Amino acid sequence: QLPYDWPRYWTVDFGYVHPFVWQMWAVDPDGALWLEKEIYRTKTLVEDHAKEILRVVTKADGVTWKYRRPRAILCDHDAEDRATLERHLQMGTKPAQKTVSDGIQAMAARLRIGKNGKPRLYVCRDSLVSRDEERAATGRPLGFAQEVEGYIWEPGPDGKLQKDQPHKEDDDSMDAARYAVAEQDLHGTTRVRWA
Repeated sequence: QLPYDWPRYWTVDFGYVHPFVWQMWAVDPDGALWLEKEIYRTKTLVEDHAKEILRVVTKADGVTWKYRRPRAILCDHDAEDRATLERHLQMGTKPAQKTVSDGIQAMAARLRIGKNGKPRLYVCRDSLVSRDEERAATGRPLGFAQEVEGYIWEPGPDGKLQKDQPHKEDDDSMDAARYAVAEQDLHGTTRVRWA
């Protein structure tokens, strides 16, 4: 478990046939993002996901939080699913910044080794909190750590890769991660730290 005082952000990419993805991201003092927890599951209602999220983030009493409450819950734009999630979590959400090209560029920048010799995005080894066994049986990716390897550009009609559109298959976790990166890197406000 990462330090309690690190700020947390939650991201959600809604799905039923495609996976529903919830991610809890922690931001370390250097601004690096850490994927601390992730739910990646198909064929489950949003209200049931909300119950599982609360189970993950609270202690056995169901009231005391194990982690710091999120600064923001960044969601895919589906209004009905957002309303259901808000009602069952009893917390507000906001629509994620979903621009694709600059989001991918920001993600790529975070994966590069920085001047301090470290990347700016990490995945905790035990971040996936529950396996979708039915999906696992198909050999398809389960969560960020497996999706990132297959995140490729969409091939054009001539078979050559197009540089402005990712292949829209098995990218649900990558979309949710892109929401966290966009929140940190693309919001356009001046970043000032007060001493």
